[in-house]
Amino acid sequence: MNAIHPKTPNIPTLRSRFLGAWWGLFIGDALAIPTHGYYSADQIAHDYGEIDSYTPIKEPHPNSEMVRIQFSPRNEKDNLLHHRTALWKKPGTHYHHGLNPGDNSLPFLIAQELAGSICDKDGQYDEVDFIDRYLHLMLSPDGHRDTYIPSAHRKFFSNYGSGRPIEKCGENNNHVAGLIEAAPILLTYCGSPSLVNRLLKQHISIARPSGTLIHCAEFLAELLILLCQGNSLEDSIYKKLGHLHHPYLAYPYHRWIANQDDITVATKNLSQGALADDAVPLAIYLSLKYANNTEHALMMNANIGGDSCNRAGIIGMLLGAQNGCESISSELATGLTNYASLDKLGDTLWEFAKHSWGTKIIAPQ
Repeated sequence: MNAIHPKTPNIPTLRSRFLGAWWGLFIGDALAIPTHGYYSADQIAHDYGEIDSYTPIKEPHPNSEMVRIQFSPRNEKDNLLHHRTALWKKPGTHYHHGLNPGDNSLPFLIAQELAGSICDKDGQYDEVDFIDRYLHLMLSPDGHRDTYIPSAHRKFFSNYGSGRPIEKCGENNNHVAGLIEAAPILLTYCGSPSLVNRLLKQHISIARPSGTLIHCAEFLAELLILLCQGNSLEDSIYKKLGHLHHPYLAYPYHRWIANQDDITVATKNLSQGALADDAVPLAIYLSLKYANNTEHALMMNANIGGDSCNRAGIIGMLLGAQNGCESISSELATGLTNYASLDKLGDTLWEFAKHSWGTKIIAPQ
């Protein structure tokens, strides 16, 4: 395996930071899938004990609300459910019914399609090619095995099925999954700030034309640039950016880390929710608290519940970039169902990513 190396005390290279972020993205999601949508720590403990590995989901899911969602396809251009129709009507269906330990949820599969498009187009972002892949993934009965379809995609395909042109099918949606679905752009082009910001706006606007979400993606790109340059997350936030730079940095993270437990912070001070304004601050808090142990941070996140999967993707990217791929065990990487394809995609994307840095590379290659 090329991507994961034995743990060493050496300073991570730029390649290691890139691959650490890449693997952290998908590993975090796979760890968090069982508790996605849980809003009670006691219920998580009852159903799963403590999540510390890839774990089978259990049903019934105590907080599943898919049965309340009304979604009726009008034709094959918006038929997203296929075999899922009965599952959505059954109370207690887990959001990720049908996924096995080591699988990834839908937003991360969309990210893989984007990564595959960039690789097949020799490092260039091709919106038309991505949309073709997106349509196939979502509309094919065997396109993916996840059960839950986030609201932005339901709305997109509802508009598409009604005959709207592709460029007018998205909706203003601030769900943090939009950041995950754009992650390959964040990682591949963050060495070129003007390029990454332009592409983030273009890509996110396909399904989620939201200024708030785009601004949040640009903020994450700034953080990743600093981390890949060798700055710690702590220094990136408090020395390089500062609390006036972005509202997400104005929270009293240090005081919470010193005086409160994770569940209190997640449920009282912040939120376990799915909007970027909820998920990103909690991801930053957990990343700061467990900054020196990427795997532990991802496991602690999984045990909080809420929108644990997408939040985990952000934590995995940030701490993977800070600590390098040496901070992630080979077992977690190879335990991913799509390990072989992810390994190839990650190595190929790195070849394009290093060119985006050019002469600006500070950390060793």
